[in-house]
This record gives sequence, structure tokens and C-alpha cells, in this order.
Amino acid sequence: MKRDAPVKRLYRLIEEVAQSHSVLIGIYVFCVAFIIVALISLFCKDYSNSGFWENLRVEAHGMLFDILVIGVIILFLNRLAEKQIENRRYLDEIDDFRGWKSEEAAHRIAGNIKRLNRNRYKGKINLVLCHLPTVDLYGENLRGANLTNATLTNTDLTHTNLDGAILRGANLEKTKLSVTDLAETDLRAVKKLTLDQLSEVKSLYKAKLDLELMEHVKEQYPYLLEEPKE
Repeated sequence: MKRDAPVKRLYRLIEEVAQSHSVLIGIYVFCVAFIIVALISLFCKDYSNSGFWENLRVEAHGMLFDILVIGVIILFLNRLAEKQIENRRYLDEIDDFRGWKSEEAAHRIAGNIKRLNRNRYKGKINLVLCHLPTVDLYGENLRGANLTNATLTNTDLTHTNLDGAILRGANLEKTKLSVTDLAETDLRAVKKLTLDQLSEVKSLYKAKLDLELMEHVKEQYPYLLEEPKE
């Protein structure tokens, strides 16, 4: 399954690129240029001794190569700009639903988190006061996210990467934390967090916990506080 993952990611990338209008335009331009160059090359076969036609044929092939290279660069920059615009829209929508205590708001926010991850967003997501009970965030990347005072009751955070996240004051009642990475996470003043929940996490390396809870972890699950092995 792991060996199939890069192939699936490549397929998704090709699928996304193929749906872009700029890609279709680039393909049309390249095809037209290719046909012109091919005709010039074919036409000029009988005039190979002519310096003009020979130079024209060389320049035509050079033009075709330039179109290809420049087209790839423009495509890359265009897709990068599109992703930045998309990410800004997803972040704005999270802001719009911040503080709303409704099922619709929870699922809208969760959906935007997943879209940001699909776009490989590298910034920190602001989820302060977000209402996210019962949503599925299995395996998502929330590294460095600010979840201060967020509601995460019954939320599925299994296999989620919360490395460096801030969860101060968050409600973690019955939150699923199996194999969740909580390294360097701020868990002070969280609500309804139990030792049983913490026993299932992947790591608590350099995590900040309330004193009483930290003492219990040191006593019963000290390995969770150790630096993870690569």
C-alpha cells in the first residue's frame, strides 16, 4: 500500500493539472507550433543547401523548445497562484464559521481543513474557538495549528499530526487520540482530557501538560515523553 501512495499522488496531480484551462491553452499552442515546425522541417528538406532555409529550420526548432520551457514555467507559476487564492478562500471560510455552534459549521470547517491539506498548505491554521464536535479529522495535518478554546468533543483525531499545536482550554471530552502526534503540543488547561486518552497517543515529547496530569504520565507512560525515534 505504501508503494502505491506516490503513484496515487502523481495521478491526482496529473488529474488536477489536466482540469486547468491554462493547461489546455498551452497544449493547443504547443500543438500548433509543433505542426508549423514539422511542416517547415519537411518543406525545407529539398533546400538544405540554402543558408536561409537551414537557419529558419534551426530557429523554428529553437522556438518550439522555448515555448515548451516557458509554458511549463508559466503553468507552474499559474498553479501556484491558484493554490494561494484557494487557500486564502478556505482560511476565510474558517473565519466565517468561527464560534458557530452548529453541525453545519463544524463540517464546513473540517472540509476546509482537508482542502488545505490537499493543497499542502504549510502555514498555521487558526482554529481558535472553532466548534468541531464529532467531525472526522482522521490522519489530517494540523501541525502548529491554534486550537485554543476549540470544541473537540467526540472528534476523531486518530493518526492526526498535532505536533506543535496549541490546545489550551480546548474541550477534549471523548476525543479520539489514538496514534495522534502531540509532540511539543500545549495541552495546559484543556477540559475533559483523561489519562486513558493520553495512553493511546503517539508522542508527548516536550508537550506541556497540567502538573497533575504530567505526573501521572511520567509514572505510568514515561516512554511517551521520550524523543521519538526516526
